[in-house]
Parts: sequence; structure tokens; C-alpha cells
Amino acid sequence: MFTKNLLLSEGLCTVDLQMPDLVSSIQSIIADTFNKPVDVYKNMKREVFHEQIEQAQSTLNKYDFLPKIASRLRSPIYEYLNYDEISWVSILKLRAVRPISCGCNDAVPFHRETLYSDSTQTRYQHNVWIPLAVENLSCLNYIPFSHTLLDEALTIESDKCHPIMVAQYSHGHRIGYPYAPKIIDKTPELKQKPSQMIVAYGHAAIFSSMLVHGNGINKTDKIRFSIDTGFMPTSRIEHNKRLFASRNNPHYVRFY
Repeated sequence: MFTKNLLLSEGLCTVDLQMPDLVSSIQSIIADTFNKPVDVYKNMKREVFHEQIEQAQSTLNKYDFLPKIASRLRSPIYEYLNYDEISWVSILKLRAVRPISCGCNDAVPFHRETLYSDSTQTRYQHNVWIPLAVENLSCLNYIPFSHTLLDEALTIESDKCHPIMVAQYSHGHRIGYPYAPKIIDKTPELKQKPSQMIVAYGHAAIFSSMLVHGNGINKTDKIRFSIDTGFMPTSRIEHNKRLFASRNNPHYVRFY
């Protein structure tokens, strides 16, 4: 179990959501959308699969689950990080990673959020990851202590041929896949071996956006489902641009 004391030292901790009804409601919406045998989705074209994910993601956000999660996590966030005021990424994203056995790699490789946004403010963001149907063979991977390294210390390369690449403004783009993938190559400073981010059902992982992490290949025979979002100190927001994923709403919002 990742504890409060590890948030600064190792870059992550876990919190018991204590919201079984909310988690169950989210799972029901996902089950209603993905109501066919898993083999159907294994053989589905990537773009069609992304459209299904976006459909479920849109439904989740219509039900305002994000403000409820934000309300539950407000106290531990203020306690753990001593922030005066926080703002949240304005969308709850649904992640769905199919088994690697289907021949399509849906897993995003090691990255950090500053690779795809303004690093001067995004480095202060923390991510919230909530597993819904995740087994140890398909969970997030991360590199311990990597949140202490600046981007300049990493070897970062563009890879326009990477299998996770999607078209800009596509369904895949809206659910969080990059249209201009950047890969963190093997960097000497990343001395730690990757670890698994094993999070108990009904709990949320809170981790620094600077922590190098990746989906992890799904080696099970089931689709891996999780949801995630993020937050940061309101005082650190310098540019609150419109976010395509949240249908052009501001990137960060405050919940009162």
C-alpha cells in the first residue's frame, strides 16, 4: 500500500475513495457500452474501438462523477500537499486497454504529462488514477523517484511511427492518445527498475505528473478499464487553454 509519506518521496500514494456506489455506477455505464463478448472488441478496428470508449467517456462526464470524486479527495489532497486551493482537469477520462493477444497494442509507453503540455505549469499537476477492472498483469507501471528529475535530464524523442499514434481531433485524441507521440528513451538517470502501480479496488492513486509512468501491456484475456483525471494548485495556472478532450472547455476548473 502506498501511504501519504510516499507522495513526496516516491511520487505517489493511494486513498480509499469510500464511494462504492459511485464506483459501481461507473462500472455499470461501462458495462452498458461494452456489452458484447470480449472477442468482438479484440477484433474491432482501432478507430471504432476508440469511438466506443469516447461514447462511454461522454456518458460518465454527463453524470458529473468528477465533481463527486473531487469532493471526496479534497481533504486528503489538502492534508498531503498543503495546497491553499486546487483546480481540476475538466474531464474524467476513460482508459480501455485490450489484451495484447488481439494483436493491437493500446498501451501508452512510459511518459509524463509535461511531454504534451506546458511544462512550466504542468509539472505541478498530480494525476488521479482509479482502476475499475485491472489485474496485476495489466496495471500501470512507473519508475520510482523519477518525479524528481526535470525533463532536461531525460532523453525524449518523437516517434511518429509508434502504434499508439492517432489522428489529431480524432476519437482517439479525445480519449487521450497522442497525435505526436514522444518517447522517453532509456536514460541513465532512470536508474530504478519499473514497478507496478497496484491499487486496491475502490481506491485511487494520486501521483505526480512528473512521475514517469505507462499503461503497461495487458497480458490478460480481458479489457483493462480505468478512469483518471488530475489537479494542481490554482496559483500555478498561468495559461488555462481550452482542452479538446473536454470539448473545448477550459483545461482546469474549480469545484466549490
